[in-house]
Amino acid sequence: MPISFTLSPAQQHLQSISRSFAQKHLSTARSLYHGLPNAKARLNATRHIVAAAVKAGFISAQVPQHLGGPDGGGNTPLLDAAIMVEEFYAVDSSVPIAILGASLGLMPIYIAGTPEQQKEFLAPFLKKEGTPLACFSFSEPSGSANYNTNPKLTTAYIDRDELVINGSKLWASNAGGWDYRGPDITTLVCRILPSRGHAIPENVSIVVITREDIARNPESAFSAWDEVETLGFNAVSGPAVKFTNLRVPRSRQIGEIGQGPALVSASFTGSAAIVGAMACGIMRTAFESALEFCKKDARGGKEPIIAHQSVADRLIEMKTKLETSRLLTWKAAHAFDVSRGADREGCYMAKIYASEAAVEVVRLAMAVVGMESFAERQPYPQLMRDAACLPIFDGGNVGVRRRELQMMFEEEEYDPRGMAFGGVKPVEKAASKEVNGK
Repeated sequence: MPISFTLSPAQQHLQSISRSFAQKHLSTARSLYHGLPNAKARLNATRHIVAAAVKAGFISAQVPQHLGGPDGGGNTPLLDAAIMVEEFYAVDSSVPIAILGASLGLMPIYIAGTPEQQKEFLAPFLKKEGTPLACFSFSEPSGSANYNTNPKLTTAYIDRDELVINGSKLWASNAGGWDYRGPDITTLVCRILPSRGHAIPENVSIVVITREDIARNPESAFSAWDEVETLGFNAVSGPAVKFTNLRVPRSRQIGEIGQGPALVSASFTGSAAIVGAMACGIMRTAFESALEFCKKDARGGKEPIIAHQSVADRLIEMKTKLETSRLLTWKAAHAFDVSRGADREGCYMAKIYASEAAVEVVRLAMAVVGMESFAERQPYPQLMRDAACLPIFDGGNVGVRRRELQMMFEEEEYDPRGMAFGGVKPVEKAASKEVNGK
């Protein structure tokens, strides 16, 4: 069968409806949240857009079909998500994160939840009504590159039939929910202790916290506040949160004690390719805006500036980086899909390459447009602020993503040609010791 980069009819339809949604709902989003005083206010200014996404099925579509998600999905869910994300990110960089948070926040439940847990926790995201939010609560105020050995990692000690949670998190998207009393579902990375103060290094785990759990506790058990203003993604809410003896049922534990690192890795691998798609959306807008400017504006000369080779050279470099980033992202997502998550290398590479290319593409766009690109009426200042976040966002390229590739390269069984020629074999879910903890 020949190699083809042509989208299937279903993928073309997905691209079309995603583009239409972005133009209808996301194109005006920035005018709604720009200038508001804090992330909470900016998030809430876009709540009706999230409601529209829920109604349109963009939230329920993130739930796998075998867990109740909609029929009609293909066999390439990550590739399909990448196609959708590029369309969203070409228009707005903040609101899509509230929408896409369901996929990352619910991923540990998809992978390791019991049927009972899956039925209970996924229900709000399948109804196509309301504005449900999910959060993968991972990052610690002290940093998370070495979270599994961090002695300050959030803890949950066992007290009979309950888990008692103490600690703090920062940067996790949707962590406060709409009213800063918690999202519908939080999947919390923490260290489960057999008793208060009893530390074991191999017990990093995942615990679900529902909004109802928070409501049942004293108000002081959960607090959230806007601690920092961010360079980009300005309507994304990733507040500081603190847990103080927050009690949840023991049944909220997902998977086995100690399975947390495997679930963290599995959850963040697919999301790496999604960051590649985010970068493609930003690069696409930067390139197309610069191209239009260069074709129309002579900057006081006799002909549009695209006629100058130095300008054209930069446009060529921009377009090449965009196309190579998209191809790498699509290849990575496809390989991840067909290998059922075994082929991880491309996802890490797509995140690193595309996120760093996005910064350079926006810089080149500003170079050809010149001083006018500094003006806030132009798209470039916001594009640059957002692009600069991508190499750090979703696992920093230096502290996390390059280390993941380094560890792959160090493995005895690593095949340097596997990614190029599809040599990574699918693994059966039941046979995956790392993910299933068996």
